[in-house]
Amino acid sequence: MTTVPSRASANENLVASPRSSGEQQPGSSAVPAPRPPQSEPGRPVRLRCRRIAEGALVLCADGALDGVGEADFAELMRQLLHESERLVVLDLSAVSFMTTAGAVALLEADCRARIQGVALMVVSSPAVDRLLGLIDVADRFTYAPSVATCLARLGTAGGLVPQPRTHPVSDDLEEG
Repeated sequence: MTTVPSRASANENLVASPRSSGEQQPGSSAVPAPRPPQSEPGRPVRLRCRRIAEGALVLCADGALDGVGEADFAELMRQLLHESERLVVLDLSAVSFMTTAGAVALLEADCRARIQGVALMVVSSPAVDRLLGLIDVADRFTYAPSVATCLARLGTAGGLVPQPRTHPVSDDLEEG
């Protein structure tokens, strides 16, 4: 059974036109009441950095990587990429929300890493994957399913060799 709000409840969020004296006049236009300010989705981004091997760091981010947190993220990435690191793993697996400001900071970090000769690997989350896919830049990054996988690759490769994300179609084409 579908319920339809009464006319009175539908008009509760209406306010009088700014030209009126505060009372709604018959035939005057009503405008919706202003919405309360919306808080940013999720919690603010929290950044932590740790060394996983000689020349290799992990930057963990959790929370919302948005217009508020992207400045801290971008500045920390600039600092890390100016050091003598050969590998930086971005653990974004706990990022619950990402805006285009966060994506731009991530793209900037990737560009700086390439210029500095630093391997940059991303451990992603559904929120990050969704946005990078929507803006069609997901293929610009090198991914790993987890930080542990990065460590395993580091150990088995005998060095810092990131594995690029492969597309299933391109794998099929190489076999045939």
